Amino acid sequence: MRKPFLAVLLAVALTGCTPVSAPPRQSPPPDLKPADLVGAWKDNRRGGVLTFTAAGRFAGDDLGFMFLPFPDDLPAGFDQKTDRAAGLGEWQLGPSLADPNGPNDYVRLNFLMIAGREVRASINKLEAQTRDPAVVLVFYIDDPDLNNEVVFSRCPDCPSPAPS
Repeated sequence: MRKPFLAVLLAVALTGCTPVSAPPRQSPPPDLKPADLVGAWKDNRRGGVLTFTAAGRFAGDDLGFMFLPFPDDLPAGFDQKTDRAAGLGEWQLGPSLADPNGPNDYVRLNFLMIAGREVRASINKLEAQTRDPAVVLVFYIDDPDLNNEVVFSRCPDCPSPAPS
């Protein structure tokens, strides 16, 4: 009785047929050019707008959540879950730190100001992803496996945030 079962199991394994469905295929990461990033992007949580200029600058009207690991950079009493913090600085496009020879799918935000305070903080967690049919920018608030993310989508009609 064991031999026929093992033969069937071996045949299934060798043919690649399994009763379990394969995970859905993820689209390959985009390889962005600076011009692909320029413009306004709106987040899916609270409607914050993040704008990138061709001169390598950025401004956002609700970026306090990016400073969760760095609460000392925010004003005393700032509540990162409810308060909004405008920020500005310079941006750079490049590959992930884990794959330095890979595509340009990460945006490094070099903050100069957050919530009206001068800072020198560099955040390299804004990841470009292809989510059919568009490219989005994803910021994972903590471990990506927890799916606690803020997703920025292109917003051609959004006004640029005023620097503060």
